[in-house]
Amino acid sequence: MDDRRLASLNPLRISGTSMRPNVLLAAKLLALCVLVTGRIRGLPYHFLPLVAFLGRVGSPREFHRGLELVFLVAALALFCNQFVRTACLLLGLVFVVAVLSSAEYWHNNVLYTGLFFVLAALDGARSRISLFRYQLAVLYFGAAWNKLALSDWRDGAFVKDWLPHYFHGYPHVASLFPDTTLSTGLGWVAMVTEAALVVLLLVPRFVPLAIFVGVGYHTGLVTMTKGWTFGMFWYALTATYVALLEWPTAPVVVRYSPTKLVHRLGMAAVERFDFEGWYRWLPERVDALQARVDGATYEGVGAGARVLLYCPIAYAVFAVVCSSWPVVIPFTFLFLAAIAYGEFVRQGVPRFRSSVYAGGPRIGGGG
Repeated sequence: MDDRRLASLNPLRISGTSMRPNVLLAAKLLALCVLVTGRIRGLPYHFLPLVAFLGRVGSPREFHRGLELVFLVAALALFCNQFVRTACLLLGLVFVVAVLSSAEYWHNNVLYTGLFFVLAALDGARSRISLFRYQLAVLYFGAAWNKLALSDWRDGAFVKDWLPHYFHGYPHVASLFPDTTLSTGLGWVAMVTEAALVVLLLVPRFVPLAIFVGVGYHTGLVTMTKGWTFGMFWYALTATYVALLEWPTAPVVVRYSPTKLVHRLGMAAVERFDFEGWYRWLPERVDALQARVDGATYEGVGAGARVLLYCPIAYAVFAVVCSSWPVVIPFTFLFLAAIAYGEFVRQGVPRFRSSVYAGGPRIGGGG
């Protein structure tokens, strides 16, 4: 096998396939999370199927093993960049068939995970419209509408009864406020946030803000519930937002100071796993790290966050850590803060609007 062919099998490579790099990365991350969290072992044995004939496909054990085998083979093909769209379709069908084969297995987070992979399979390298935006918009519209229709959400009764199961100190905190003020407020924050996300996702120039709000919102829920990821929801939704990112069209130019230990260590770590030449490192006499991405320049903390934003190995490590220890998920807020610092403080809102969203306007006068 020649070196080029061997290099194409590298799981950390995300370009040169029939899928866009950001979508392929998102699909790989979600498949990795499924494996690390052990969700593959939770695939069902057919029982009370929603589609009758699925209950006659082999014995329950054979059916379960078949789902596991298809998932593992498809995941291996995806990681090795082989038939990536077919692999995503198979991964999605595993979850869709699993849901239809067992009423007991039906959960919204499982179905959403399966549909994510199906939409990833439909998203080609030259796609101009991201189906993920509409998938998210439909999800949030349904969630907001369901909550608004229930008086338990509007008057705070649901939050008051539900949150203490995960945050045992909540009754004490809630008692510091009159009646159900805190519970009602949190309920309305959830409803307003989900309704706002529908608008942000449907208006292209607001999609970068939707990414921040969406990831922050779901991370906040995981934080409040002390690590409960709502099944696969946090992983699948975060992967969906990764699929909305705009990937650079040219190498990221990074200016660093060779005399600074932090700069040297960062450069060495990222360069070691830069198998596709995403970065060009220029040693210069600079006081703060600088990163230039498709015409926009970032400095300091914002530059460091921007470097990590396009570093596949950083995502892979983070996915493994979060899947193994969900308690570290709240640290996502630190990364969001670093990105926001680079976007708003250093570059301002106009550049923010054009630098993150997949399919949005190009940076620096591009087409």
